[in-house]
Amino acid sequence: MSSSIKLDQLPFDVFLSIIAFSDVQDVCNLRLTCKYLWEQIGERAVWDSLYRTSRLPRPPGPHPTQSRQTLEDLLVRTQNVHTNLFQRREPTRSRTYEVGGEETLTLADRWLLTRFPEKVVCRDIDAPGSEEPTISVAWEAQQERGFLLSSMDCLDVTSYNGQKRAFLVLEQREVVPRPDGLRTSEMILIQVHIGRQKAAPELHFEEVYRCSRFSVGFAFALLSPRVLAVHWMGRHGQCYIWDIEDLYKEPTVIPNDRLSSSEHAWVPYHLACRTHLLSIIDAPEEPSPQTRILVSPINSVLSGDPRATASGILEGSYFRSVAILCDSVIDRDTGETEVVIVGLLYPQTSSPGGQFVVARLVVPPDDGANQERELGVHVQTIMMLFSIPDTVIMIPSWTGSGRFLYSTEDRENGELRAAEVVYDDKTQEASVLSFSIGDLSGIQTDFMRRYAELICFEDEVWWGRVCYTYNEEPDSEGQAQARAQDIWAWRHEGRRMLRVLDFS
Repeated sequence: MSSSIKLDQLPFDVFLSIIAFSDVQDVCNLRLTCKYLWEQIGERAVWDSLYRTSRLPRPPGPHPTQSRQTLEDLLVRTQNVHTNLFQRREPTRSRTYEVGGEETLTLADRWLLTRFPEKVVCRDIDAPGSEEPTISVAWEAQQERGFLLSSMDCLDVTSYNGQKRAFLVLEQREVVPRPDGLRTSEMILIQVHIGRQKAAPELHFEEVYRCSRFSVGFAFALLSPRVLAVHWMGRHGQCYIWDIEDLYKEPTVIPNDRLSSSEHAWVPYHLACRTHLLSIIDAPEEPSPQTRILVSPINSVLSGDPRATASGILEGSYFRSVAILCDSVIDRDTGETEVVIVGLLYPQTSSPGGQFVVARLVVPPDDGANQERELGVHVQTIMMLFSIPDTVIMIPSWTGSGRFLYSTEDRENGELRAAEVVYDDKTQEASVLSFSIGDLSGIQTDFMRRYAELICFEDEVWWGRVCYTYNEEPDSEGQAQARAQDIWAWRHEGRRMLRVLDFS
């Protein structure tokens, strides 16, 4: 004779272990079935456990300061994004704005920042009445000194202590060359403070660092929950590394003098996990290309010593659009550190396609010697491509699951696709979902017919916001006149529009 145990008779720790294997939506539905489950699932420990075991993309956590409601909101939102991107494959909301300027980016998945030569303007697209958001000036070029803004990057992250950090990086250049033909360029780092008002938080822009040089280049940044890396490229390019909890300390500067002559042809870039700084360096070596990966202890880097303690080689390919997929974990027995990254391998020039790969890096312990040890590099191909995408936006995830978008911006074969990759640390293998999105809502048409350009995807891995720009086609008469002169001329006609898609 069999006996059964009711849910309300289970010890709480057993109940937690069962919940840990449940889907977020199933848990939300389960608590509606009876008072006991409503009370049990209302405990923070349940959502703490779900957060730790979830296979959905999410920021680092859970943090002790995060309430049950915060954890639930994060998980429910990322579940909704997953459903809308990979099952419905259509946005829940779409808005369009006319944009000018040189470039438009998003900050904290809420504000649109548009760079003009003389200023950066900001609009809050989630504020009440955001169908026509108010435009305000966020930053102005120092035109009285003869400077105009030449590049912009903005990004944000949830730090390891659960705090939101946001930054704006600008480069401004002298308009008129000096008598010797040189122009001064300045790189400006700005910390963006986000107000606590929920309905319409205010932004405060605080300059924390500025430097100059006689060279023309561009600035872009990569951000982790601990480190900000600003790459100022061009002749005499170098990278500036900050601890985001200690921004007022002078940054560690990594010049490009570690590069071979062939490696200078490509832009090296640096990304950080919890324990190490990873430097990705491509080189068109003969007879085939290769990528060199250097690894430096993050504490040493922040102390001013960027010396690499290990290095590895990826032969036959360039490795770009790289992001952290699993944050570093130290093996207490061997002292080795494992970190998992995901990115796009560009093949040799004779091959038309590429491949998205996951690479597990095994970093040997630092023995204190002044030489680089061998970095273990274990690569798994997760997706083959017939052609190289024009744009790839790879969002760091830190927790083993992440999303990315990639687009082909071509009049004949344009397409926008979304992918979600999940890494299993037990099997040390990754799985991936990938689908084209927006067939019904006209997204694919924009990429095939309107010269759409993907500009941003959720600044953090749970938000589900996509932005791209496209050309509003001129009327048929204007289009005919343009094509009579040049079949591609109408690409530059009409207004440039920005489309904001929400998948949450």
